[in-house]
Amino acid sequence: MRDILDHLMAGEFICSISQKIMMYKLHEDALLRERVDNALRPFGAKLESIGEQGMDPEGYYASYLDLSHKSDVRNLKEQFYEMRDEIRPVVEFIAIYMKTLGTDFPIEKGQVIKQSDIWAAVAEKEALAAELKGLAANKFYGRHRAASDLGVNLKNLLEGLKEKGYLVCSNREMAIYEATVKFDYFYEVLQFIAEHEEIELIDDNAEQQENLF
Repeated sequence: MRDILDHLMAGEFICSISQKIMMYKLHEDALLRERVDNALRPFGAKLESIGEQGMDPEGYYASYLDLSHKSDVRNLKEQFYEMRDEIRPVVEFIAIYMKTLGTDFPIEKGQVIKQSDIWAAVAEKEALAAELKGLAANKFYGRHRAASDLGVNLKNLLEGLKEKGYLVCSNREMAIYEATVKFDYFYEVLQFIAEHEEIELIDDNAEQQENLF
């Protein structure tokens, strides 16, 4: 249980892609889920699941129990601003990826993403290559300016998403990645914002932000 708590308290997401064994244990053992939840509560957190209601959870993460402590409010605001800054670069990558595949379906948990496939599609389309280069300069991906080489920019994008928990690298030699449940969480955040159009992304409304996380 210690490993599970360490990951959750670090703000990480547990799913069958990122942490297969931990996910299996949580999914199969209701008593373990209860113990994990109880262990989180003294720290102002609780165990939350990701997925459609009535269906098996796609993953788990720790959310705030309440905002009774000032430090929780401060941390929640930081988390909110962090997610706000992620929206544009992540959405733009998803859009580029959808264009390379010629699909209307966004990236989902478990989807295999091959760097070679993206490179082959983008290299043939100057407009897509320009979009990718522009995105590679976004500070979200750890860079302040793009490289001149398409392959380097693409690698930086994929590695940036891996560092943020959206991808895991399943084959480093072949540059093959898999999408984690954080994409599902990201879509839930987008849906929440869309349903609450009055939310200002620079607002200090802690109650709305608590509902978001």
